[in-house]
Amino acid sequence: MAAGLQHRPGSAFGHFLEGCLFGRAGNNAGSDKNLHEALRLGPNMWQAHLHLVNLYLLQSRRNDAMGQFEVFLKAFPGIAAAPGARELLRKLKSLDGVEKQ
Repeated sequence: MAAGLQHRPGSAFGHFLEGCLFGRAGNNAGSDKNLHEALRLGPNMWQAHLHLVNLYLLQSRRNDAMGQFEVFLKAFPGIAAAPGARELLRKLKSLDGVEKQ
């Protein structure tokens, strides 16, 4: 994968795939970096937003996950994954009341 990105460093999909692979391997920093680069190069790559949400939740970064959901929903309100994302965001926000008790 790295060799492919050296050959085509401007590939949003390549960075997305590498970000996913880094995430599966437990390299959170590499995953985060590549997923953000994928979004910079391909702003319509909605899947990268959802992978970032998953990455942040695995790291217990709930506020970052909620922010990424909000960015995703603002940019892609009509996409098939949006209703599920809205529901998960609502559930994450509802945890605020639980944690403050």
